[in-house]
Amino acid sequence: KLAGKPLCINAAEKLVATLKENDIVYILTGFVLRPFKKAETDGIISSMLLCRALVKAFGVKPVIICPEENRKAVENMSACVGLHLREDLEELKSIPVSMGMITFTKDAEKAPAMADEILAKLPPAAVISIEAPGCNELGVYHNAIGLEVTELEAKMDVLFEKAQAMGLTNVFYISQYIYRWRLKLLVLLILQL
Repeated sequence: KLAGKPLCINAAEKLVATLKENDIVYILTGFVLRPFKKAETDGIISSMLLCRALVKAFGVKPVIICPEENRKAVENMSACVGLHLREDLEELKSIPVSMGMITFTKDAEKAPAMADEILAKLPPAAVISIEAPGCNELGVYHNAIGLEVTELEAKMDVLFEKAQAMGLTNVFYISQYIYRWRLKLLVLLILQL
């Protein structure tokens, strides 16, 4: 009701209206599962496909921000979706059809400084969260069935909130996880290419 239209249409219209070639788009993803201590796969797969769609549609430079457990998946899938992966973000803008990756800290004390550094170094045109965790008011992270997983999760929600606080209007969450463990409707961002 706040947007006056379906949320996915609102998000897509905002992206179409504002994204331009070589813009940086941060995509936060990666939820580490108990008891395996391995990253789940649905968020990272959809994030990689969204990277490809955004590059194809707008010529942007997507940057996956994820826990270390997702590193290998991002490295392998970047080639599958036809994108050159760069961890050196200075180099990212000069390489055509490319994407970046940053692994984010699990240390809650280090997360604010890391988020500030990332946002200052390469200010984004949009921040999108797909299946990324968010803590509750006590700083505790839970999985979908309510188990506490704080020590397993990268504290990417700090970057998400800082992007909102700096006035970035293209900040979207696509999942219930990032929005502080409160049940929210899923937002599906669909780009018709």
